[in-house]
Amino acid sequence: MKERVEGVLGRPGMRYLANQKRDSFWTREKLDLYFRGKEADGVRMILDTLYMLEALRVIGNVAKEKGLVFPVFVEESRKIEIEGLFHLFLSDPVRNDVRVDDGRHLCFLTGPNMAGKSTYMKAFSVAVYLAHCGFPVPARRMELSLFRGLFTTINLSDNLALGYSHYYNEVARVKYVVEQVRDLGDVVVVFDELFRGTNVKDAYDASLAVVDGLARFGRGVFMISSHIVEVAEALKWKASVAFRFFEIDMGTGEPRYTYCLREGVSDERIGMYILRKARVVDLIEGLAEGNTRLQKKSIN
Repeated sequence: MKERVEGVLGRPGMRYLANQKRDSFWTREKLDLYFRGKEADGVRMILDTLYMLEALRVIGNVAKEKGLVFPVFVEESRKIEIEGLFHLFLSDPVRNDVRVDDGRHLCFLTGPNMAGKSTYMKAFSVAVYLAHCGFPVPARRMELSLFRGLFTTINLSDNLALGYSHYYNEVARVKYVVEQVRDLGDVVVVFDELFRGTNVKDAYDASLAVVDGLARFGRGVFMISSHIVEVAEALKWKASVAFRFFEIDMGTGEPRYTYCLREGVSDERIGMYILRKARVVDLIEGLAEGNTRLQKKSIN
């Protein structure tokens, strides 16, 4: 790059411009025609170089300001190892690690509501994407293989345009992703809460079928979260699956979210606690009592 820039700047027209002392209408007109014609390619190259240097300067400043690090690509077939991963949009993030490789290429995440699963999966996906774009990532250290694609399914809803229900849209998305896994092989897949749009029995059977199949696949890396801990119980003998969960502290009777990732499976359930904490149950009971009093009053 340096030699190309020096070569362009060494051309007669460029040297003439650098040594020009007098400025006149005819001089500017002559130089305008010269540089927009004969030297157009050289001018574009100089400008492109300046733009690239400015972009690199900004990337370096942001990396320093936000505590980002440049990833290192390795020759291993499938590996993602991250130390101190965090989400860029959090003001005071809790850092966690990631490790998936050829021995354990599927990470199965569990944990109660609001414990940090989705945020962790988003941070992981963003880091993989930024790494493949050549940008620094939100972590202390990152090593990874080169992958051919990144596919995520987070906060999937129904599709009114196609007439798909929530569950059918989930099935269609999973089918598409599995086809990409089959065709591309070396990909990263992130599924957040598989099959939420159906009953618990179907969700269990469908989740187990998908996770078990991907756990046996010889290529690619997968991160899948689920509230159905029974799936983890059925998969616990799978050597290719790494079980991780986000813990909460219920020592005081109130959940304290640590946002710390641990090894194993969580069966904590705080859905009813959150419902009662929001006073939804009290509100419904109050409405029911009010309705009962109105009925008695109307009878009397």
